[in-house]
Parts: sequence; C-alpha cells; structure tokens
Amino acid sequence: MAFPVNPETDRLQIVSYSPVVGGNWLFPKSVSTDAGFSLQVFSPVGGYIGPVDAKTTKINAPDGSLIVRVNMGIKTYEFDGVIPTHDNFPRQYHVTIDVGVQSAPDFAIACRQMNDPVKRVRTHIENALNIKAWQLNHNEITPEAMRFWASTAAATMPIDIGMGIARVYNVQPQMHQYFVDKARKEAEQRAAQVAAKAAEQRAEWERAAKTAANIFARDEQKKADEAAREKALQDATVQDEIEITRELRHTLVAEYVKLLRDGHTHEAIRKINPLMAKIAEERLIEPRDQRVISSPVVQASLPGDSVSIAIPSNGTNSDQKPGWYNPYLGIRFELAGIALEDKEAISNNTRSAHKGYMVTLVESSSPVASWLAVKDIIVQVNGDPLDSEQPLIELRGSSNAQICFVRSRHVYEFNIASRS
Repeated sequence: MAFPVNPETDRLQIVSYSPVVGGNWLFPKSVSTDAGFSLQVFSPVGGYIGPVDAKTTKINAPDGSLIVRVNMGIKTYEFDGVIPTHDNFPRQYHVTIDVGVQSAPDFAIACRQMNDPVKRVRTHIENALNIKAWQLNHNEITPEAMRFWASTAAATMPIDIGMGIARVYNVQPQMHQYFVDKARKEAEQRAAQVAAKAAEQRAEWERAAKTAANIFARDEQKKADEAAREKALQDATVQDEIEITRELRHTLVAEYVKLLRDGHTHEAIRKINPLMAKIAEERLIEPRDQRVISSPVVQASLPGDSVSIAIPSNGTNSDQKPGWYNPYLGIRFELAGIALEDKEAISNNTRSAHKGYMVTLVESSSPVASWLAVKDIIVQVNGDPLDSEQPLIELRGSSNAQICFVRSRHVYEFNIASRS
C-alpha cells in the first residue's frame, strides 16, 4: 500500500501511517488507542471512519484500512525565506517557531489528501511577511517588526489543516549581499585606518624617543665642552707667588709703564715701589740674571711714542708663567678656551680657530681701546688662526695688523695701521 507524502510535515515526524491487516467486513479488526498519539482511521476506499483517541475507545476496521498516527506534541520548525522590499533590496530571513496539531481529524484528512499542513503554515507566514515588507525599505525592517508580523499571522491560521503555531521564537532578517560586502569593506577600511593610526603613533613615539636621546647627547656634549673649557682655564691659570688680585697686578703694570713714560728709571721705580717693580719687571723686562746674550728682543713702541721698552721675543717672564703684555697694543692677554657657541659662530663666519687668547686688560690710551674689551677672545691675526701667543707678542707700531676676536658668540674684525 502506498502512503501519502507530505515533505515538510514528514520532516518533523508528526505523522506516520500503518495499514489494517487481517480484518474483513464480517469480522473487522479492533484498533486500540496509543498514548500521546491520536489514531485516525480511514477506510480502504479513503473514507474517514473515525478517531481512536481515548483509553476506552476502540474501533473496528476492515482489512486494507489506513491508520494515521498523529503526534499531539509540540515540534520546533525552522525555515528560511526571502522578502521583497520597497527599495528593491530583497532580504533573506530565518524563522524559528513551535507548531502543534490542534485538530487531529482535520490534520489527518489534510495529510491523507497530501495537503502538507506544515508547508501550509510556512506559506501562511511567508505571505504575511511579504505583504508587510513590500511597504518598507530594506533598512527599515527590524527583527522585532518581523517577529510581530509572524505572531500576528499565527493568530489567523487556516482551520482546515488542523495545525497552529504555539510560539514564534525568532524571525531574523539578513542583509542583502551588496550591503554585506559594503559593511565588510567599511570594516576593513576602519581596520586599516586604525592600523595606520597605530603605526603613526608608534612612529611619533620613536621620533620622541630619538629627540630625547639627541637632547640628552647634546646636553652631555655641552657638559663635556664646559668641563674641557674649565680645565683649559685651570691649566692656563697659575697661582701668583704674591697673593694679590689680577686687577691689582694689571694696575701696577700700567702704573709702571706710565712712570717709565714720565722719565723715571727702573732703579728709581724700584725704590719708590718695590712690589710694583717686581711684578712689572717679571712681565715686561728680561731678567738681568738670565744674561741670554743671543736672545733677540723686540722694540715695541708704546702709545704716545714717549719711550721704548725691551721685552723678550717669546713674550714670557722668567719662570714661564702664562700671561703676556703687549705695550704697543696696550693690552694684557692670556690663553683661554674657546666656548662651543663661539666656535660655532667662528665656523658660521667661514673662519677657523685653533687657540684663543682672552684680553684681561686694556689701557685707556691703547690704539685698540675702541675695539677690544676685557674678556674678548682673540682667535686670528692677519687672517691666520693662532697656534701660539707669538703673533700677538710681535705686533708693534711698524706693523699693519688685522685682528679677529669673538665676543658673546659674535665675530668681529678690525685693522691697525702702521705708525711708521
């Protein structure tokens, strides 16, 4: 015997079929109840005989009758669909509902007729969703709205199929593939932007770290330069045998020169002021006890041309202490370090410097008094960087000279004309 086929209903296993074997019209077979199921009996020719759904109910069925065994429990049913939209972007959706048999005779008759009751339930919900969705744009359709439409449709199920919807669990619309791709592309762009921003932040941190390292290195170099300068100043400065200030020594030397210009002799000055004579002679006049006959001397014309004073050609005193005096220039100078900022200023002016000599005294009558001041650093004479004090010592009235010096990170240059 061939049984009815209802694909959607059969998938939920709500109904099964069995024939009656052995009974006849004179002596029919008795059909008993089955707990949890409703038995619906059909005659061999398809007529509906009746139900067997109570414990005491029995029914007699002839040979060839069909027993439709209906499951009266609740079954969960899921299906997918596609709804049209007003803006022509169809949306797929997924539905999850509970279905159950409400009228076993109607349900059995629908199955016997291969009317597929479960498919009728699905078609009823699809039609309700389509009618509502067609009135809206794709982005106006929400899961809550679709669930409400499905629940409303459940209350108006066709009565001829004997089935109803017990509960609508979920109706989830899905985006059109165009918008899925668009959303994925936008997500990828946002991820790329986040990655680019992270890379930029990382580069900024690296630049900041490099800048901090450069600042630290520059500060360390500055400290090193300052330490070298201090050491150079310390090496160039000696403790005088007589504990008097540098300003007093300069004053005494200048006074000594003035007395010589006024016509006083060395011996007379020694008697007047032995301390002045001692300090001045150490810096201006070759000591008599050295008796270096072969050592040439340089005659330096003092400002005013009133007197000439013999000084050693090396410009130093007898005990080789640093510090020199040039009577023609009327300045006192000593070896000094060149600060890093001054070196940069010299380099920026396309000049070079090896050693620097700091001016420690400038006489008021000096021919360079309008240019040089105390603490100026002389770095070049006649365009040549100073490697020693000798070029400064040897300047005299018969010489044309060009002097370059640094003051407060500025480079200056002036000329001295010959007085011959």
